[in-house]
Order: sequence, then structure tokens, then C-alpha cells
Amino acid sequence: MNLNPLVSIITVTYNSEKFIQDTFRSIENQTYKNFEYLVIDGKSKDNTLKLALEFKERLSQEMNILSEKDEGIYDAMNKGIRLAKGELICILNSDDFLEPTALEKYVETYNLNDQSDNLIIVGDANMVSEVGELRYNRVNNNDILNNQIEFTMPLVHPAFCVHRNLYNNLIGLFDTSVKLIADYDFTYKAFKSGKVEFRFTETVSVNMREGGVSDIFDLGLIWDRAISRYRVRKGYQSFLKNSALCFKFFSEEVIRQFLKKYFAKSKLLKTNRK
Repeated sequence: MNLNPLVSIITVTYNSEKFIQDTFRSIENQTYKNFEYLVIDGKSKDNTLKLALEFKERLSQEMNILSEKDEGIYDAMNKGIRLAKGELICILNSDDFLEPTALEKYVETYNLNDQSDNLIIVGDANMVSEVGELRYNRVNNNDILNNQIEFTMPLVHPAFCVHRNLYNNLIGLFDTSVKLIADYDFTYKAFKSGKVEFRFTETVSVNMREGGVSDIFDLGLIWDRAISRYRVRKGYQSFLKNSALCFKFFSEEVIRQFLKKYFAKSKLLKTNRK
């Protein structure tokens, strides 16, 4: 047993110059050193590639940069997974940044579970503002997974560390036909397969900036996300149950995003996020 397995970290970029330096610094500051870094770029038009090349010059570990057109973020992630050589694979967004001990805790959990090749290892996540200030904490654990998986994505995907065997054999790559929530599709398939074990580090792994598609008050986008959830669960749930869950998600998300957009500074939303 090699107690220091190679970890692959993949970052997908497109015009990411605003925050990518924070991402790079968090890679450089990892306490666990046996990793490779892959940047999969979608032909950025800003300084993203320039910054990536400068970072490659100073990073001690192997770093590979691929810049070409893609069919979206999950297609780019799949490209990175195909190129990755590590036993364990992490996907870090270009506006997020790791805690210094993130990889160390993933590997520690991996070793404690006899380096099983059916593992998804999950840390907790800090949700932060644009300037990196803590907003709130997202805890990931088995109770949350079991209680919410039939309704929505219960875990924070950038806090995942996945054994490559899941992508190569057990589950497969991200389904790019599932728009917006292919991470939920992957997690749901893994949960339902009966072949995958979820293990939790019980420590914060990643800091995520709020924003993106899941934080926009747009009825069309919210509807698309609801329908995508229906597609993910189709074949596992009855039509009535699945439809009811989609309606529940749509109505709750409309209310949540409305309150967040128009009452974000209210005392209520600051003290009671639920």
C-alpha cells in the first residue's frame, strides 16, 4: 500500500483572471505534496492563460494546461479526468480555493478506508463572499446525503475527492446532456448504484464563492434546473413522486432566490439562512 498516492486536481477555466490567483495560491500551499495539477481552459480571451503559465513556472509539482473549445463545463471536466493520472481526483472551480490541509485530509481518509477503489471522499465547505469573507458553512455528512439525495444535490461537489475507478468503471464520466446539474446526476447514480461508499473528512476542504447559475433569480433557469432533476431521478422514482419533488424544488427555489435578491441585507436572512 502506497500511503502517499498521487492526487490529480483539475480546474476548468474560462476568462477566470479575476479569482484564479486565489485558486493557484491554495494549490501551492497544500501540506500534501504528491499531486499533479491540470488546467482545462476554454480558450480564454483575458489573462487566464498567461497567469496559468506563470504559475506553472513556479509550481514544484507537475502541471499541464490544455486550452481549446469545449461543449461546456462538464465536457471540460471530462477532458481533465481523461488526462488525470492520480488515484484520487479533485475538481476545483476557478473562483474557489482549497484549505491548506484539504489534500492531506482526503488522503488520510482514503488510507483509513484501506484505499478502497469505490470511494467518494467529501469535506465540508465554507461559502465566502467575493472578497473571500466567510458567509456560512456547508456541512457534508451521511445524514444530509441520505435525507436530501432524492430531492436535490445534498453535498458540495467542489468538496469531492473521487477515486478514478468511479469515472473509469463504476459510474462513468459526467453526462453532458444533463444541463446545469451533471454533478447531481453523477452523485445520484453513485448513491443508487450500491457500489459506492461515501466517506467524510469532517473538516473544511474548500472555500466557495457564492454566485453562479444556482444563485440567480431567473425563472427560466430555475425551471431548467427543476426539469433536469426530474431527468436525473427518472427510472428511480414514480412519475407522481418525481413530479411533486420538481414542483417543490421550483417553488422553494423561486422563493429563496427572490428573498436573496431583494432582502439579502435583512436581519432575517443573515441570522436564519434556512
